Amino acid sequence: MPLKVLIVGGGLAGFAAAIAVGRKGHTVEIFEKSKFSNEVGAALHFGPSCARVFRELDIDLEALDYVKCLRWRVFDENGAYMGQRYEMRDRQRELGFSGNEIMCHRVDAHSHLRQLALSYPNTRLHLSSGVQRLDPDTGTIMLQDGTVHQGDLIIGADGIHSKTVQAIAGPSCVAQPSGYNIFRFMVPVNKARADPAVSAFLDTIDNFQTHCDFRCERGPRFVMYTCRGGTLLNFGLLVPGELTKRDPQSMDWTSPSSPEEVLDVYYEFPPFLKTLIKMGEDVKHWAFAARDIPPVYTKGKLVLIGDAAHPMHPTHATGAVQGIEDAACLGELLTPDTTPSELPKRLRMYNALRYERTATLKYASELMSGGDADRLKALKRFLPHASLPEDVDAFIWLYDVIEETQRALRELQRPMERSRL
Repeated sequence: MPLKVLIVGGGLAGFAAAIAVGRKGHTVEIFEKSKFSNEVGAALHFGPSCARVFRELDIDLEALDYVKCLRWRVFDENGAYMGQRYEMRDRQRELGFSGNEIMCHRVDAHSHLRQLALSYPNTRLHLSSGVQRLDPDTGTIMLQDGTVHQGDLIIGADGIHSKTVQAIAGPSCVAQPSGYNIFRFMVPVNKARADPAVSAFLDTIDNFQTHCDFRCERGPRFVMYTCRGGTLLNFGLLVPGELTKRDPQSMDWTSPSSPEEVLDVYYEFPPFLKTLIKMGEDVKHWAFAARDIPPVYTKGKLVLIGDAAHPMHPTHATGAVQGIEDAACLGELLTPDTTPSELPKRLRMYNALRYERTATLKYASELMSGGDADRLKALKRFLPHASLPEDVDAFIWLYDVIEETQRALRELQRPMERSRL
């Protein structure tokens, strides 16, 4: 008898969970509060640790229209090269792995995951279905219209402004402004190439397969990389909130901005970068939020994944990766023969596999003025004996969530097999 699984949230992690669980034959219902009429015009990274997950879930990389990230280079506010965080070929040789870091448009990734999730006949999507409250003990959710649904398992995938996390951590577990704002926009490559100075710079970054990170002494940072098969330049500009003129409480990710507002903050940039900013399309500006993790990721029939569990800042470009890994872990644990009575043990195993790892990455990625000392202090509030990884990239890239989960399942099943002898 398949499990009935209710997924709260239809983002990347929610649809990845629907794929991972639906392909095992379980009945899946996804509840998304929006109409999907708006998508974030932004790109993201999927790292080498996602390679096996994508294969396992039959996610077609070509459908993501990705660009390989060959290197991550750092520039100063004048556009002068300062060094690089990594050259992927060198790290592959050094660490002994072969996977790639890829860059793709969030909309392309979301559309493909949605299409794949809904290709399973046992999966259904409910739009305009925001959750008003839930009961982890009974496995029930009540929608805003008063409709009640019950399942064997609730997967909370409703992002940083999660309602599901409050069922574990209480009503005070809410996102707050982090003190940093972000501007987001895109520029078509052919539009950028029309300017000689911009085109000359793009020629230096190896056919667009480079993540560029510009850093200002005053604090603002500016990242640029390509997506959608190399046809779009993606921009993310992080800035201390006090340098802008906006009330952080009045903004969300749909808040419009303009190139002029961006240039008001990034006035020291060289002419070619200012030209790129002026070319920006669909400019958005919002306050970057921060929220602590809950003390555990599971309670009763509820389990949290993605930003609902561990919202991450983009410092290491791994937030989406960790949500995908959460989903894959659950998919491996919820085998086709899993019964409701076995769920508590499987969920405890999920927490054991994912909590310390994702908490470590969450706080290693936090935008904090005190640097690693403050990050470690924040992490130790939840894991007193934890430490920050010396090589965060290696910590992310070398992990195989499928292998680790399958190993844990084998350990779980050994005592059961011995008892039958």
